[in-house]
Amino acid sequence: MVLVLTQAAFAQRHKISLIDKFVVAKAKHHGFNGNVLVAEKGRIIYRKSLGFSHFKLKTPLTSESVFNLGSISKEFTAAAVMHCVERGLISFDDELRKYFPEIPYKGVTVRQMLTHTSGLPEQNELLYKHWDSDTRVSNNDMVKYLIRYKPDIAFKPGEGFKYCNTNYSLLAMIVEKVSGVTFRGFTAKNIFEPLGMTKTRLLDPQEQNYRSIPNATESYIFDAEKNQYSMPEEIPQWKKAIPLSGLYGAGNVYSTASDLMKWQESLKTARILKRESIREMQKVHVQGNVDGSDGYGYGFAVKSIYGDTKVFHYGGTLGYWNGLQHFQNADRTIIVLSNNESEKGLTNAIAAILFDQQVVLPSSHREVKLSSSELNRFVGTYEANGRSFSIENRQDKLFRIVEGAEPMELKPESKNKLFYVGVDRQIEFTFAGKKVTAFFIADGLKLALTKLK
Repeated sequence: MVLVLTQAAFAQRHKISLIDKFVVAKAKHHGFNGNVLVAEKGRIIYRKSLGFSHFKLKTPLTSESVFNLGSISKEFTAAAVMHCVERGLISFDDELRKYFPEIPYKGVTVRQMLTHTSGLPEQNELLYKHWDSDTRVSNNDMVKYLIRYKPDIAFKPGEGFKYCNTNYSLLAMIVEKVSGVTFRGFTAKNIFEPLGMTKTRLLDPQEQNYRSIPNATESYIFDAEKNQYSMPEEIPQWKKAIPLSGLYGAGNVYSTASDLMKWQESLKTARILKRESIREMQKVHVQGNVDGSDGYGYGFAVKSIYGDTKVFHYGGTLGYWNGLQHFQNADRTIIVLSNNESEKGLTNAIAAILFDQQVVLPSSHREVKLSSSELNRFVGTYEANGRSFSIENRQDKLFRIVEGAEPMELKPESKNKLFYVGVDRQIEFTFAGKKVTAFFIADGLKLALTKLK
């Protein structure tokens, strides 16, 4: 027994060490800037803060640093709806027009909004097109624009799936109507305060400056023209998006990794919702791909992987990019919060390490010069998981070609490896006569490719 325990402890230490090596390499080579928390069976086994809360001031991130969660906020909106359902204030079959009679979309139900099967038009597309004010847009403004411009519905309600932020903005407003309090007040009283999530809050629509939140981080986007990270307001093409960031329900919850851990643990113990409600939230109600999911529940994406069930959500907005994953059988939680869009792929890599999968540590990639004949060895059509792409040589430059997308240049870093510019992705080849073996490497994870021709 002692030997078994010692081996298990050694394996655990090895995983934690590998996670740390991966996170540090991600920061060194690909600019990861953020907070990481990993827990197993409710116990935190790894925690790290890397980088800065404010780049110019060089203010370091800490475990208390607060990030905009983006669409991870949808988990809390779904929980608020479930709370109202339990109290008999909302029915899943209630129609949207019961609460907003003037909205011109008939037959849309609460359940369809929860599962993104409503077909409602995307609020961001509507507001990007019509909102021309520097003032922060409100949920009420969004409703007025739906009524005024009547953008086409994507499909008949219940007959399709399309991830849509409008659904959750409207759900938050429905909670306000049936409860008689603001959504900020409702989530604070019924979710954040009971769970001791003292660093978590919904940004009040009247608060024009999120910097008023204690320990709030600044967010950054890579400016290709200046070859540096800049705040969104410093980049012309992003400046217009800032007034649209005031909508709540689909986003706009600010929190820390520690508080998110409290939230995740509450879902296991049913502290604020009935177990039946939590099961409903975290089961697949509709098939659909959201960030690689098999389907979607109520505020949660769901995927079967590694012999386990992963319930998760990602959230990105104006430079923030975050991931929250929980593996139900193994009881493992992974939280990554970044304020320069650098989370992408890190939660998946950490999960792979926890489940004993092979990973490739992040590294720097430099282009080497190859002859035209050497470049032509990479040319062909490749397939994985039912999706195919081609590699073409165009005037001694290689491009990845996918139908419906712009060609993407691939650069050689050796005679058997190509890399993508700006993202942590590579393709590794083995040439044995006419036989070509290839692996696609995305954020440290390897996927075998089949060469079709």
